[in-house]
Amino acid sequence: MKAILKTAVLLVTTGAFVVSCSKDQNTEKLSLNNDVAIVNPVTTTDTIYGNYANPAGPASGYGVLYLNLTTVPVSVSSTLDSSHDVKLYLTNNSFVAGVNDYRVKYIRNTSITNFSSLIPANFATASFVDSIGRSTTTPPNGWYTYTPPNNLTLVTSFYILASSPTKQDYAIKFTFSGGDGTATSNRGKYIIQYGPIN
Repeated sequence: MKAILKTAVLLVTTGAFVVSCSKDQNTEKLSLNNDVAIVNPVTTTDTIYGNYANPAGPASGYGVLYLNLTTVPVSVSSTLDSSHDVKLYLTNNSFVAGVNDYRVKYIRNTSITNFSSLIPANFATASFVDSIGRSTTTPPNGWYTYTPPNNLTLVTSFYILASSPTKQDYAIKFTFSGGDGTATSNRGKYIIQYGPIN
């Protein structure tokens, strides 16, 4: 009986303590008073596999992959719908272009060391382009360089912006490029970082 009484007293005392602690919580709302809150974008890393085709054939033989960058993992489809933001097409699906009302631009900035620190102002001086893929100039105008027969090299510190006048903007960075298949039927394999940019 004494053990039951001690347990009951202990439970009542603990309950009173919990109730009294909850009464002291501050319930005021957070106010920024004309300050701007900056939220770093959520960064996701994902692997994308291209379509198989013969590299000796036309570049269009690889078809088109449409990406929805709002999803995790990234949603990839061979059929365009209103949810898609960019497409990967041409040789090994290695060229990036905007779809729907998205357009693409790029920067190469070696002072940016953290993908999640990108902000729209980083792209302010960049111009929109039709597509971004293999670099053909110096400084680079694409996310990779290629020297035959099999030497593909990622361009370091290369960032792509997919921008829409009415929807969320997204940053993209290719961090790996490889392939699967044979000399007559192969596909690209890419790892990208992507996320909303605010």
